[in-house]
Amino acid sequence: MKQLAKFLGYSDQLDASVKSVYLITTLIVGTLLGWLALAVFVLHAYDAVPSSMAIIASFMMIYGMLKQRYFFAAKSLLLLLSFTQMVFFYFALQLSKYYARLKLASEVDSLTGLFNRRSFTETAAKRFYNGNTSPFALAVFDIDDFKHVNDTWGHPVGDIVLKEMASVIKNHLRTSDFFARIGGEEFALILDVGEIASNSMSNRKSR
Repeated sequence: MKQLAKFLGYSDQLDASVKSVYLITTLIVGTLLGWLALAVFVLHAYDAVPSSMAIIASFMMIYGMLKQRYFFAAKSLLLLLSFTQMVFFYFALQLSKYYARLKLASEVDSLTGLFNRRSFTETAAKRFYNGNTSPFALAVFDIDDFKHVNDTWGHPVGDIVLKEMASVIKNHLRTSDFFARIGGEEFALILDVGEIASNSMSNRKSR
């Protein structure tokens, strides 16, 4: 560690303000390296690597300026990059929130709060085609004479019926079950029956 500090031009004889620049720069570079590791190894956000490397390289330039005793330039660059970094993180946070809302809108039915047809199609495809061996049950149903409800009392009342029915069924499901609205008054259920199937097999064997 001492050899690295010496290589970067750090020494105990430096002015306190210069030492603070070394410290702040080191903290920022360490934080950025931690973010880069998180992006690559945990989030697998490989598209963030080029921009992260560019930002880290920019902050690393400060060490070179400090080593060459360009202290004023190093402090100025630190302030500029820190301000730019804060602006970047602010917009990145706003973009992340927008992406989360957009993802939610693409997967969830806005009226009932259930998953939508797109989510159902993707989930069903995973169950049927991706080598899934866990037993499950599929149920597709609709509300009888729902058109009569809309025609008689209007669409606002029809919306209330849809929300109430969705709420009643959802309250009787497990967290492992999948419930979606796939059409106007059409719904679909994917029920995990692995435990039920296992118990049934065990009962048959015991007989």
